[in-house]
Amino acid sequence: AESLVDISKSVNSDLRSHILVEVFLRLSTDNSKFVRHSALQQLGPFIATLRPEEVTPDLLKVHTMTVQ
Repeated sequence: AESLVDISKSVNSDLRSHILVEVFLRLSTDNSKFVRHSALQQLGPFIATLRPEEVTPDLLKVHTMTVQ
């Protein structure tokens, strides 16, 4: 989870928007609270690596849940 932003910066947009978003969503719902917490700490920086059209409703939902 802690490497997700660095990986996102170094791959193409297709991989970023399809694969890495899915990886993030899985990490953010992991059974381990440590994995979830680590993933959620990376949410803002991860979103910043995405183009606006790559920010999926699922990512926005996770963001909304963490802000509340």
